[in-house]
Amino acid sequence: MSYAMGIDLGTTFTSAAVGDAAGTRMVPLSKDIVVPSLAYHAPDGTLLTGTAAAEADVDPARLGRGFKRRLGDPTPLVLGGATYSPSALMAAQLRAVVDEVRAQMSGPPASVVLTCPAIWGPYRREQFAEVPRLADLEDVQVITEPEAAATHYSRERALGEGEVVAVFDLGGGTLDTTVLRIRGEGMEILGTPEGVEHLGGMDF
Repeated sequence: MSYAMGIDLGTTFTSAAVGDAAGTRMVPLSKDIVVPSLAYHAPDGTLLTGTAAAEADVDPARLGRGFKRRLGDPTPLVLGGATYSPSALMAAQLRAVVDEVRAQMSGPPASVVLTCPAIWGPYRREQFAEVPRLADLEDVQVITEPEAAATHYSRERALGEGEVVAVFDLGGGTLDTTVLRIRGEGMEILGTPEGVEHLGGMDF
């Protein structure tokens, strides 16, 4: 059965959803549905992500967390003596999630959508565009997190053409506030999204 996949590579947690003829639903990536956004460089050189990284015999020097915040920083992250770019760690997490969803859905998706913070500028978005390439994924669409949230909300509440919604997104690493207008062809962001790039759950 053909299906579409959506993935949010969050600062602290990563989640995935699929949409097909049966509707849209979250994919249980773990018993908690989501998986932690973690990377662990194992002694044998394997790079573990998500729950596997959280359950590893953790040496703090081998564990990476919050690397989404570092996207665009040219200084590499050092895990267990190995160096990684934030893009590479996010790509490893993305690849693991796609593989898990494919296994559960018994086949590849017809399309993949990734979300990113609305307050990211062109440079961060350019760096983020490298993530699916490093994960060996093609034709991936990127939309902002508030666009994804408002699209879902509009389908749950059946909002009409031209109605306006505000999205307040306090995530693990960033705070986004965005106002959008419902359009037949998709969401229209009104004005300029505002927020604080380094304010989120990790700081509380």
